[in-house]
Amino acid sequence: MPPFEGFPMRLRKYRKYYGWTQAELASRFSVSAETISAWERGKRKPDIQLIPKIAEELRMDRSELVEYISSSNTRSKRNTNRETVFDKPKWDDLLVVFQNQESCEAQIREASYHARKIKILTIRGDNYFIGKRSLLYELVVKGSTIDVLVLSPKAQHITEELAENLGHKSAEEIRGKMARTLDYLKNLAGEHENFRVKCYNEEPNFKILLFDDVMFVSSFAGQGPKNDRNTRMFRMVREENPLFAGLEKLFDELSKRSAPPP
Repeated sequence: MPPFEGFPMRLRKYRKYYGWTQAELASRFSVSAETISAWERGKRKPDIQLIPKIAEELRMDRSELVEYISSSNTRSKRNTNRETVFDKPKWDDLLVVFQNQESCEAQIREASYHARKIKILTIRGDNYFIGKRSLLYELVVKGSTIDVLVLSPKAQHITEELAENLGHKSAEEIRGKMARTLDYLKNLAGEHENFRVKCYNEEPNFKILLFDDVMFVSSFAGQGPKNDRNTRMFRMVREENPLFAGLEKLFDELSKRSAPPP
């Protein structure tokens, strides 16, 4: 029979099981990451008005949760005949669908802010490293390990027909924008050894933003031009998720076939 774990351990176990950072869990309760940290260390207890929401998240009865919070060293009577384990994640926990990337920018920024190992598969990457919208430049400076795969400006599928479909004047205009972004990324890689960039030549099928154990992915497959406003994006966690493992493997294999920019 396992020892009674108490609310701090229960909360920490729950968060790690789903691969969330303290900040990500904090956003679900509309509190700060510091508050989650204090709860997990047993330094503070949740306000009474948060009990319904926390009970729902931890899949507990409210009275059971109150007993967990108020008890620290004694065994819960409700817990004497069963282990305190979590149900396997449901698909709506493992995979969350957003209408487009713009609708989940806040979640992307939150995941990126706390990540130590980051992998990005994209076409240009300027949204993530250049200008005021940059998501990751500060993390490069802080020392997070970042691997980026961007499409080579010399990729054969960049044609005049593609330029027209994407609303550009010409294929040369597309290549020029890609080359300018690539020059910036090359300079960034030259200044920071924790930042690595490679170019791939294959026609892109996915955009992947991987932050430790959280991944955002969208597909370039299908008809019509794809961009951050009209393509659905999926958020998934590593735990118990074969899709996560498959897409990370896709990234790693493409990285092996890619090369540092000239």
